[in-house]
Amino acid sequence: MSKEEYNLIETIGGKWVKVAKGVGSGTFNMEFENVLLCIHVGNKNIAFHAKDETETYQYLGDVSFDSDNQNELNINFFTTALEKIMVGRDRAEILNPFAKISRFEMKFTKDQKEKWMADKKLDF
Repeated sequence: MSKEEYNLIETIGGKWVKVAKGVGSGTFNMEFENVLLCIHVGNKNIAFHAKDETETYQYLGDVSFDSDNQNELNINFFTTALEKIMVGRDRAEILNPFAKISRFEMKFTKDQKEKWMADKKLDF
């Protein structure tokens, strides 16, 4: 891979890693084995990247956070690489065979947490 095809960014550990052209450095860049997280504090976003066969990190998607009200949190996921979503204790699969799902959102509220906690039938 030629230098024109990638940029170098520094992780919080001081290591320089290759990222595909067009991938911006975050406020904090954290590398785990074959995974790079770029945390962008200003826009409340975490971009995730996977290492390819050329040791270059490729963007796969991001997650952003916002809250309009106290006791609420919205989490928004975006990816063009979604193969499936697994939900529930039995990890039921929602497949994405035609790549039509690229964005999904979750809303968390204190009220919902309290309902869950009040349910005495919790079966861990």
